[in-house]
Amino acid sequence: MKNTEKTKEQLLKEIDQLKVKIAELEKSESKRKQVEKALEESEKQLQTLIDAMPDFVCFKDGDGYWLKANNASISIFQLEDIDYRGKKDSELAELNSKLRGSFLTCKETDARVWKEGGLIHGEETVPDSDGSVRVFDVTKVPVFHPDGEPKGLVVIGHDITERKQAEEALIKSEKQYRSLIDALPQYIYFLDKNLRYVAANKAYCEEYSIDQEEIIGKTSKDFFPEKLAEKYMASDREVIETGKVKEYTEKSKSTGNEDKWVQVVKVPVKDNNGNIDGMLGVYWDITDLRQSEEELAKHGQHLEDLVKERTAELEGSQKALSFLLEDVNDAREDVERTNKKLIEANKELESFSYSVSHDLKAPLRAIDGYANAIMEDYYEKLDNEGKELLNLIHKNVKNMDQLIKDLLEFSRIGRTILVISGIDMKSLLNDVFMEIYQFIPDRKIQLKIKDFHPAKSDKRLLQQVFLNLMTNAVKFTSNKENAVIEAGSRIENDEIIYYLKDNGIGFDMKYVDKLFGVFQRLHSFEEYVGTGVGLALVQRIINRLGGKVWAEGKVGLGATFYFTLPVRKNI
Repeated sequence: MKNTEKTKEQLLKEIDQLKVKIAELEKSESKRKQVEKALEESEKQLQTLIDAMPDFVCFKDGDGYWLKANNASISIFQLEDIDYRGKKDSELAELNSKLRGSFLTCKETDARVWKEGGLIHGEETVPDSDGSVRVFDVTKVPVFHPDGEPKGLVVIGHDITERKQAEEALIKSEKQYRSLIDALPQYIYFLDKNLRYVAANKAYCEEYSIDQEEIIGKTSKDFFPEKLAEKYMASDREVIETGKVKEYTEKSKSTGNEDKWVQVVKVPVKDNNGNIDGMLGVYWDITDLRQSEEELAKHGQHLEDLVKERTAELEGSQKALSFLLEDVNDAREDVERTNKKLIEANKELESFSYSVSHDLKAPLRAIDGYANAIMEDYYEKLDNEGKELLNLIHKNVKNMDQLIKDLLEFSRIGRTILVISGIDMKSLLNDVFMEIYQFIPDRKIQLKIKDFHPAKSDKRLLQQVFLNLMTNAVKFTSNKENAVIEAGSRIENDEIIYYLKDNGIGFDMKYVDKLFGVFQRLHSFEEYVGTGVGLALVQRIINRLGGKVWAEGKVGLGATFYFTLPVRKNI
């Protein structure tokens, strides 16, 4: 009997335990359903967010089949009446002849993503329903399975049509202005504060038989005899140092080695902060005017002699006075005509303003377009040499396009409106480094940031400075298995001195003056790619921000680049 009661107690206990487990299972099931519901709501919210975006967003699987697209994608690629899911770009291309080229381009860049194994960024065009063409800034992000096989692709496109149109309008405007100053008969040139040529018009270059592109970045010593160059540079330096307009007349030699007279005006050029960062020089031939003045002086002397003679002969005579007045009136008219010529010359001089650039992007786009057409229609028919030549065209077009962008950026710096704010310089440098490093994940690069003081300056311009300096450091440490980039700063005399140091190939200090010149390169393009504008842009930005920049280095032992910013107590 006792054993039977004990068994019942055990059964009741086991039943209670089962009830507890059942309650726990029911609670777990309820939580699972709550999680599933929350996940479903989250997915709906995400889809709603993506559909509300003005940028197009679409998802593809690892084989290139379309999985999902937001409303912007459906509208832009005209997929409203097409069941796009489960189709490849090549299939969609055959369903819409108008967008065929755009879909095939998408297919090619997708292939590039999988081949390169990382994020790519570029521009693509899509025809619009009204017959125009829209330009998109496209980013493609690949996703891989753990075994490295393609899993999916995220494609995001931002419409930059208006920005591209604005850039083209600016290029056209700058070309027109360049044509204007080239059409002027006056000799015009621009110098930076180091007395290096920034630009010169056609008349100036023809006068001294200098190529307009060759003159940029050089000084008077590169084109004139030493004593004459020193004379010119001393005069230019005086204008930059004093900040005062200088105007004078001097005797010169023409291209035929004949004496001539020129009127010279030199004006300091200031940035938006009122700091002098260069000089504008204008002069023009006044030999004819000078001769007219000399003839007028002779005529005046002759007039005086004539007055004396007639006064002596006809003194006290009304007739003598009449003759005298006539001669004086004639002389006055000569003076007025001379003054009129001077006024017209000054008005013509005042009629132009500063802007310089080159209209090169249109022919580059044409070249790239024709090359794309050949690759699209005839690529398989070409032999290896033909394919290699087409690839070289694309490569050189890309290099030239980057050069133009660098030059445009270089020319814009002086006109940029500064936006001064507090900046976490350490965070900004880290962001720039990570932006660069995502494209070279296989490199071993250690970034050491020591004391890095915050600054009050223009964040966008300083981001460009860090991007250019960090790109150089990464590029010139490519021969190092373990590259090290060190950054730091210190405060001296109301200035913050920042530096960026690397253990790369370095440079010979005897060439340090060439580092910051436009198109100045210490290495060939085949060794290290680049346009030769990056460090010139760094110098111009830092000067624009009220600082200075310099460099130190040794061959094989790395390089250090320094720049300063003023300590601003109030924003």
